[in-house]
Amino acid sequence: MAGHEFKRKDSLFSLCGLNCNLCPSLVRGVCPGCQAGSHCASVCPFAPCSAQHGDVTYCFECVEFPCSHYDGVDEHDSLISHRNQFKDIQKAQTMGMEKYHEEQIAKRKVLDRILKEYDDGSNDVYFCMVVNLLELDDLKSILKQLMNPLEIWI
Repeated sequence: MAGHEFKRKDSLFSLCGLNCNLCPSLVRGVCPGCQAGSHCASVCPFAPCSAQHGDVTYCFECVEFPCSHYDGVDEHDSLISHRNQFKDIQKAQTMGMEKYHEEQIAKRKVLDRILKEYDDGSNDVYFCMVVNLLELDDLKSILKQLMNPLEIWI
């Protein structure tokens, strides 16, 4: 990134479409998210690209979006939570970042509650993945059923 330093202001959502706020590494406190100096930024092809294209905050702000970095991005990553990366950045672009952030904050509240009440210390990756992949309304419905299990039988 000769002459350019990767900079981020948004710790909830990466520039390329990952929901950092729902990532197990961030939840565990071992990663600061999509930030300069993080492991993610050091291996990410999007970070130097952002710096080279005027420090766009989100890839969808770039005139070249969607570029070749997105070719097959939802098909090949080993992390299941990355599988909606392109879909999520398109959703954020369509909804607008304020509404998208509101949704992600609500999803994080659901995740925190699930982790507090149902995680035995070994299922955080699973719960992070589930919350990341499911829609907010579905998560709220699941939580309601967990809180009132008899309602599903009545």
